[in-house]
Amino acid sequence: MKESNINRMIHEYIVSLYLLKAMDFDKKVIEFMKLNRFWNTFLDRLHKVVLHDHIRIKKRIKQIGCKIMIEEVLNNKNVHVMYVFEGYEHHCEIMPAVLKSKCEEKLDALMIK
Repeated sequence: MKESNINRMIHEYIVSLYLLKAMDFDKKVIEFMKLNRFWNTFLDRLHKVVLHDHIRIKKRIKQIGCKIMIEEVLNNKNVHVMYVFEGYEHHCEIMPAVLKSKCEEKLDALMIK
């Protein structure tokens, strides 16, 4: 498998992981809204879809023999993931603005479905 495909899957993994974290945070904020039952139901449905997608990506990464070793947020707020593939160490880093944009794109795509 090409390194660019693996890097793309790692990016998808990071986006889905942080989208799940953002949705969990938003769920706490929604509790104080007037229509919180509606928004909670809506968010729960989206959360299930994103979680299913995240699990699918994680399984695919594991199937190809890639192992994620470190997931961390650096001092400059970039998300850093170190992974091992075919015996070599690789690094993937995403800036917060790019991560936010990718999360929004993923949500937009889910809402269109």
